[in-house]
Amino acid sequence: MSAASRLAERLPLLGTAPPARHLALRLREAAGPAGLTDAVGAADAELAGFHQALAAATDEYADHESNAESTLRGVGS
Repeated sequence: MSAASRLAERLPLLGTAPPARHLALRLREAAGPAGLTDAVGAADAELAGFHQALAAATDEYADHESNAESTLRGVGS
């Protein structure tokens, strides 16, 4: 996250020709006052949410698997 944040804060290095400077200015304006840091933070939050959902799904799967195993052992007895 910290490496991505550092990259997001950098200004685009497009050269000093007028078209390049104009493009760099437009990119900075589009990124907003925080640059791309907000976008990196949002992506990190999305990734954290995905990891939480994956962990919850894994736990739920393990619970169902355990319940099914218990049920099958009870039927076989």
